[in-house]
Amino acid sequence: MIACEDPAMTATAPTTPDALIRLSIDQHHRMAHLLHRLQEELELQAFEKLTELNDELSGIQDQARLVDDELLRCLQGGPPAAALLPLLAQRTALQKDIVALLAAILPGAKSVKSLLANEMQTLKTGRTALSGYKSGTMHQGRLINSAT
Repeated sequence: MIACEDPAMTATAPTTPDALIRLSIDQHHRMAHLLHRLQEELELQAFEKLTELNDELSGIQDQARLVDDELLRCLQGGPPAAALLPLLAQRTALQKDIVALLAAILPGAKSVKSLLANEMQTLKTGRTALSGYKSGTMHQGRLINSAT
């Protein structure tokens, strides 16, 4: 099996195309799982979990980008070995599933964004209204004539 080396990859990272594809498949499975959870949280309107899930998804995407860059470098030497084709097909199918999940999540994400923008505008309007409010009483003290 061909070994690929990239200084950006850690010393413990896989360097064969087979190992890289398997790692990529695992990462894509994890992304799909997180997207399913994200979709559920959107449907339940559990907005506090969305940030946590999004951060976790972003981390996996960053890792997958590194692995995919290394895999691309490995496969640029020529056509992949026949033994890799089923793994590449599995990875491609996962990527298509992820694209479909993202398309399904997008309307809900846009709805949340719109809702949050509306809330922010309401808070801004309330803050502006409160800052314009002035009490009708005088803030200076007065002497009271108690002689009468």
